[in-house]
Amino acid sequence: AYWQVDESPEPVVQFTSYEDQHEEWTRIPYPQVGDSNARVRLGVVKAKGGKTVWLDPKESGEYYIPRIYWTSRPDTLAVLTLNRSQNTMKLFFFDVRNGGSRLVMSETSSTWIDVYDFFAGIMNLMSFPEGRQEFLWLSDRSGWQHIYRYDYSGKLLNQVTTGDWSVTRVEGTDSKQGVIYFSSTEVSPLERHLYRVGFDGSGKTRLTETSGTHAIDMSPDTRYYIDRWSATDQPRQVELWATGERMLKKMEVNTGVTGWLATHVYSPTELFSFTASDGQKLDGSIVRPPDFDPSRRYPVIFSIYGGPGSQQVYNSFGTSGFLQWLAQQGYLVVGLNNRGSGNYGSDFMKRVYLHLGQWESNDFAEAAQYLKTLPYVDGDHIGIMGTSYGGYATLYTLATYPEIFRVGIANSPVTDQRFYDTIYTERYMGLLDDNAAGYDSSSVILRADRIKGHLLLVHSMMDDNVHPRNTMKLLTALTDAGVDADLRIYPPGAHGAAYNLESFRLIQKVYFDYLERHLKSRN
Repeated sequence: AYWQVDESPEPVVQFTSYEDQHEEWTRIPYPQVGDSNARVRLGVVKAKGGKTVWLDPKESGEYYIPRIYWTSRPDTLAVLTLNRSQNTMKLFFFDVRNGGSRLVMSETSSTWIDVYDFFAGIMNLMSFPEGRQEFLWLSDRSGWQHIYRYDYSGKLLNQVTTGDWSVTRVEGTDSKQGVIYFSSTEVSPLERHLYRVGFDGSGKTRLTETSGTHAIDMSPDTRYYIDRWSATDQPRQVELWATGERMLKKMEVNTGVTGWLATHVYSPTELFSFTASDGQKLDGSIVRPPDFDPSRRYPVIFSIYGGPGSQQVYNSFGTSGFLQWLAQQGYLVVGLNNRGSGNYGSDFMKRVYLHLGQWESNDFAEAAQYLKTLPYVDGDHIGIMGTSYGGYATLYTLATYPEIFRVGIANSPVTDQRFYDTIYTERYMGLLDDNAAGYDSSSVILRADRIKGHLLLVHSMMDDNVHPRNTMKLLTALTDAGVDADLRIYPPGAHGAAYNLESFRLIQKVYFDYLERHLKSRN
């Protein structure tokens, strides 16, 4: 089975790195909000060749076909569709011999429906256990993401898991024993643990006991799994386990890292939480200077991402050399699981629907206000930086709370959600005709005159994810408002601006020098 994609309806954008005497332009299809998407259809052909059978779900209006799955029936293909707004999902079963189809189940949401978790690397939220006429679907319809079990007629057999926590992934299924293995946040949204449970929901048992964040790689027959885990005070461990709760081998204990830590300066990530002014508990992380003195006052730099469904703060070992460097130079480095983040329930994550920027910036400001109550925080010297969505969130926060954030560094930022692609933006912002006011309120360009602090913009000219027009349009808006900003362009770079090791190092040096000049300086 395969997708056939016709990109001709999509508008084309072009890029150049200005390296040649005469520019060479790279052109790619890139549908922005409101533009026409590619036309897609599904075909099935025998492996040895022959005539293609085309599969038509006969959906009306514009729609996506984001996932297809072979079922336990060799002649049946499962096809997921999403309407363009991505709030109605349908599951069709197709007979690949003749193209016949039937609707098996559908689900609607007042916000959006996820069919995968990009940030966690989880590409499928639906699975089809071998040897069973059943499928499993991860849905947040109850307010938390849980496993729902259906038969092939579309009848809901049972909700397998329940509770105020989320199943993040089905790791494997043992159809003969009637057991599902899954990872979840039941212990804490800051951790991941492996569990097993019966198909009927009975006998739920936790298999990973050590505190931390566990990433599971399970064998197809579910007899074994590799557990890669770490915690804030424990470098990554890699272990081979039998699912009968017996460790077979310590594959990596990272004695080299442990030895290095004994002879080098390192500041562990510390977890904290606080209650925002509206009563919402928020989780954050902080990296302190290695010679931290609670009687001193330190400048703060928020290093953030903040996009819908992402998660920044975990109980895991910190490995960012740049954040360590900043801490060693006397900064408190802060991360936050702001509203919009995944794995805190759908109300928490989907609060940002139709209004990107609003709640993310609110929570960064709330965190800054909380930190200012701590005696060792210099509340007059707080900055914020991020890349991609983190760049957008940085700009929106600077424009919304200029009295709190003194400095911002935005790398490869979206500056108006209309400039980003259809499938991502319309999922969270809705269609432009239905939410024009929301698009206006989420635009940094339309609030450029509110930015008061020091701002460094970084972009490349070959960024095919966030087109450089975003930064260029913002520069014009800032200039028209009489607002100055610093700019660094790295022409050959892709998304994130760096294009080799030297440019990566230089960008980090530019960041550091900018913070030293404008955030740490008392002038």
